[in-house]
Amino acid sequence: MSVASAASDREQLNAAKAKVTEGMSFREAAALFGISKSRLARYCHGQIHHEKAGRPTILTPGEEKEIVRCCQILATFGCGVTKQDVSLVVKEYLRQKQRDTPFRDGTPGPDWWKGFMKRWPDLCERKAEHLTKKRAEAGTKDTIEQFHSHLKQTLQDYSLLDRPYGDLRSRLWNCDESGMATSVACQKVLAKRGDRCVYDVDGGSGREYITVLYGASAAGRPTLHVD
Repeated sequence: MSVASAASDREQLNAAKAKVTEGMSFREAAALFGISKSRLARYCHGQIHHEKAGRPTILTPGEEKEIVRCCQILATFGCGVTKQDVSLVVKEYLRQKQRDTPFRDGTPGPDWWKGFMKRWPDLCERKAEHLTKKRAEAGTKDTIEQFHSHLKQTLQDYSLLDRPYGDLRSRLWNCDESGMATSVACQKVLAKRGDRCVYDVDGGSGREYITVLYGASAAGRPTLHVD
């Protein structure tokens, strides 16, 4: 059904419903607007709703919702999937279900992908950042708690906790190493819209980097520049 015909059908149903509300019988209103009496009755009683214009989707809303859920979960695990990954999964799923599709070679094309993303605005393509497995493991709750425990013990060992606050700030330094990878840039993966960070966990130790080490004290004093 085209957009124009869908709009016309909706207008006829609404007009016929208005006549029924004014006191006209279902039979008379249906005959007046060329609508089936049973269909008009179901519409007036809220048993049918307007269908969206356009061809029906290949996957059901429930199937597409499950794909979206899996994509978002995998992104939080650092194993984001790409557009190509989803297309291959859909192709294999439809093949196992023995479902006829209009896709060439059974693989969803750009038109399907555009419609899929439009139907699920909570899903978006994001450029993932490379994160090595070692660094991913360093962000666990146990690791962070262990770090703070060691920091407190170090401060106690060197009697830094007893010093004036201003002196203590000048003795606490933090250094951060920033790397510029020479490897191929990350590809876009699917994640939940609004997620601030999307990672792609790398199983290796990482490729060659050009690094810059910068530090500053708790008092705001930067490290010296060294060539």
